[in-house]
Amino acid sequence: MPFGDARSQLDSVRKQHLDGVLLAWEGSDSLRKQAAANLLGEAAFENSEHASYLASLADEHAELRAPHPRVLQAFERQGKPFLLAGAKSIPTGGMLFGRAILLRKFARYLSNTFADHPELNCVDEYDQVIATLRTLDGNDATFPKAHLRCYFAGIRLTSLGRGAVFATFVTPIRLNESPWERPVADAHAIRSAIALGEDPLGEDYLLFTYNLPPNRFARVPTSASPGWSYQRWYRPNPNAQVELHGWTSPIDPGHSRRPEVVHEELLGATVVFPLSVALA
Repeated sequence: MPFGDARSQLDSVRKQHLDGVLLAWEGSDSLRKQAAANLLGEAAFENSEHASYLASLADEHAELRAPHPRVLQAFERQGKPFLLAGAKSIPTGGMLFGRAILLRKFARYLSNTFADHPELNCVDEYDQVIATLRTLDGNDATFPKAHLRCYFAGIRLTSLGRGAVFATFVTPIRLNESPWERPVADAHAIRSAIALGEDPLGEDYLLFTYNLPPNRFARVPTSASPGWSYQRWYRPNPNAQVELHGWTSPIDPGHSRRPEVVHEELLGATVVFPLSVALA
């Protein structure tokens, strides 16, 4: 549903409050200006959800016009119930999705998994986990070396993200085709193409390929999905209702945009090995 149609469903007081927020953002810093533009250009929400989301923002109008970090906290608090409120995306059966995560960030996730699952018998310290993850590039899990078995097992027990998990895929849609080409692009190219602008420069990425389980659904990303800080990098897809996915907005215009969807958190049980490492 387009923004104007959703706004028309609000009562007069909420319309006034929402308009006041957008007016304040449009006259402020670049992040708030982009957040206002994202809301005004949004068209991917399920029809029943869009007006409810705008109403929730209108009700928080005082905090949304406040200084950072109050605006961040208010925006993310109101957006949390709507992270996956976009229209259902393309059918996902047989499709392979791609997820890029900072290697050091995933090393923290995996270290916590090792601590929570002593039966994996992996006692590597954080720095060793980082070093070992780099060696997994192109390493098949079918017959892993003995010291890597706990890593492959641990990855399958580790979350691939938090909140609304963004993923990319191949378009035109081709089943069972990895979204990551070989040779693997460097970390700068990955960061730019996937629009991971909040990630620091000069760090390695782990590139995951995985299936969605049958009980999980992909959704079109909406302006609620990326949270507050990533409003800088999010752009609504005006053709979302037809294309049934979003598009990244590359940081470096020299890199092509990529299709994207969001889904709920899931463990790496359906990860397809080998992993790829994009080096800085």
